Amino acid sequence: MPTASAPGATGTRVLSLPTALRGPALTAVLVLTALRSYVGVVLHDWPYLRGSDLYSHAVMAEQMMAHGNYNTYLIYPPGFSTLTAVVCRLSGLPPLAVFPVLAPALLVVTALGSYALATRLWGWEYGVAAAALTGLVLVGAYEGFAGGRYPDLIDAYFLVTMAVAALVTFYQSPSARSGALLTLLGGAVVFYHSVATLYLAVLMALVGLAALGYLVLKRERAQARALLLALIALAALSAVCALVIYGLPKFLGGGSATATAVSIALGSQPALAPGHLLAELAPAVVWLGAFGIAMVAVGVKRVSTPAQVLTIITMVIWCLMMYLGSRTAVDGFPQRFERDLGAPLAVVGALALGVIVMSAVRWRWLRPAAALLAVTAAAAGVVVLAVQVAGNLRVAAKPGTGVITPAVAAAGTWLGHHNPGSGTIISTPYMNPGISNRAVLAMGGYTGLQSYEPYRIAHPRSLPTAGRQPLLDSRTVLMQPASCQAAEVLIRDDVKFVVLYRIGDGADLAGFASTPALYRPVYSNRSVIIYQPTHAPCRP
Repeated sequence: MPTASAPGATGTRVLSLPTALRGPALTAVLVLTALRSYVGVVLHDWPYLRGSDLYSHAVMAEQMMAHGNYNTYLIYPPGFSTLTAVVCRLSGLPPLAVFPVLAPALLVVTALGSYALATRLWGWEYGVAAAALTGLVLVGAYEGFAGGRYPDLIDAYFLVTMAVAALVTFYQSPSARSGALLTLLGGAVVFYHSVATLYLAVLMALVGLAALGYLVLKRERAQARALLLALIALAALSAVCALVIYGLPKFLGGGSATATAVSIALGSQPALAPGHLLAELAPAVVWLGAFGIAMVAVGVKRVSTPAQVLTIITMVIWCLMMYLGSRTAVDGFPQRFERDLGAPLAVVGALALGVIVMSAVRWRWLRPAAALLAVTAAAAGVVVLAVQVAGNLRVAAKPGTGVITPAVAAAGTWLGHHNPGSGTIISTPYMNPGISNRAVLAMGGYTGLQSYEPYRIAHPRSLPTAGRQPLLDSRTVLMQPASCQAAEVLIRDDVKFVVLYRIGDGADLAGFASTPALYRPVYSNRSVIIYQPTHAPCRP
């Protein structure tokens, strides 16, 4: 029989269920989460996977295995590509064969992160609820998987959440062990995604200022010193990791590709309308999260220990920081902030859901009006969540967007079999709707050049680490195949193949077809034609 137990880590009285239900409940949530992420892949995507970003991660993993880096490709921390490379080496499979098997399981990982934090805050019952909200109800996390944004899932939804759980653990029991756990988890964030690193840096800075100020006012000097040392250790390790990954002195001096990328990104993405938040995260998560964070904030009146106050400070700052980050273009990533706001909202939303259920369970001891309200709220909540979960499972079972077509896949497979492993490949910017040229590069063995559309070259959100010039070189070959400038690019960059998508205006198809002395067709199907340059000298 459910009962109300002692107040949780934020001072809110929480629900207690028989411990025997813990395993079956969590297992059921994780199985349904796995069903949500795998069903569309098995029914429609196999042997490939939905999401265009996965091809970039495949290229980086292949480059990591071949060269130990991907210096000319993208500015990305090496954590995920290194992890993928290790899995590929152990399994003997290429990244594009590993991703359909393992990538859908990342949604289960995000649910486990929410479970760990909510369990630390209020108990396993709330952990299961948070896992369900993240894995089954939340839209943003699933869209991260469906778009191939795997490092963001690992970082924003798992590592940052686990770092917050480690911080709460440190509040409750300051020790060298809990401090080391916080430091290592926080440092790991830097290796997976730069935007999630921004989340953690801002969060820890704001929490540090607020928490240390509170502890000093309360004359909790020992705990203040311990927290300060833990935050200094976290900052030091993160700085070392950033130094290794980005070359921090050069970055701070503005001379690195990373500094260029940051300057390009700042202010370049508009904040979406406030109502978009409901579609991005799911209305149930937004409203439960808002109710939950209000309960956490109000709970400060009932807390009795500094650890509980610090936990409330942390959770409130985390939610507010992510929301405010989604409302401004100054940070450069308002839409990423909006999508990743689901991580803290799912956790605090679990508290709201538990309180609603607890009120309905205890309706016999409430006044008639309150009992009716409690039962009605609980019933409405269950219906809304059930409808959202059913809708999410139905959407997940449909064919996904951003899946490579059989014709493009066949061209990529041919390219992979015939690419000599040296030289470079040029292709049109997009191969089929939702799939960029990185799919062909990943399948054919990326060796140097990318291509963007003209507007994106002129107004990039990001640039390859090699800069804009290789993009301009690719554009010259694609649009002026018979020019002397194109001939120079072909020779200088040792271009082995030029891959053209027949649909759209990404290349001068007629120009390639009319110059057989310069470009020899070596593969063709209804969507793609591949030319091999002869590297003939230019004849003005």
